[in-house]
Amino acid sequence: MASVDFSPDDARNHPPYIEPELVYYGSYKDDKPPIRLRIATGGAGQSGLLRALADGFIDDHVKETGCKTFAIAWIKCDTAGSFNNLASGAVDLSITYLPAAEAIAMQQGFTDRSVYAWRDHFMLVGPTSNPAKLNSSTNVFDLFGQLLRGAVENPTAVRFLSRYDKSATNVKEAFIWTTIGQAP
Repeated sequence: MASVDFSPDDARNHPPYIEPELVYYGSYKDDKPPIRLRIATGGAGQSGLLRALADGFIDDHVKETGCKTFAIAWIKCDTAGSFNNLASGAVDLSITYLPAAEAIAMQQGFTDRSVYAWRDHFMLVGPTSNPAKLNSSTNVFDLFGQLLRGAVENPTAVRFLSRYDKSATNVKEAFIWTTIGQAP
């Protein structure tokens, strides 16, 4: 991983520049230190996980090493955008959830490593009336098959809402549909 040393004020002069969704300063917000790391991700930023990790890292690193204070920028984007931003040099690091896409990024040479950090979990939710008659004791592929059956049998009561946004969640969802022989 590489980082470019720049401050928010002069960063716009060094393309490609993407306006951060948020900038994390740890305990040093009043100092407005320069951004030293730009991280592309979607859900980890939206959930607040990135904030907790970034603020903790900044505080710990400054305390342990005595280095100057610094900031971490969150560049909000989906998985495809994360890889595009890595390739263009707009970010230094991306948090993604697709090992196959990470392997391609390494093969194409715009990242030098992939590290497994955590596993994302997904939930299939619906109304308590359960119009699709889902049986929660089955695996996810069977559940999607039951959803399909329910939508065919009762199309006004059973619907599946897709994110359809190229996010890792959307890719995983498409994988499940194609695994059961359906086009997402």
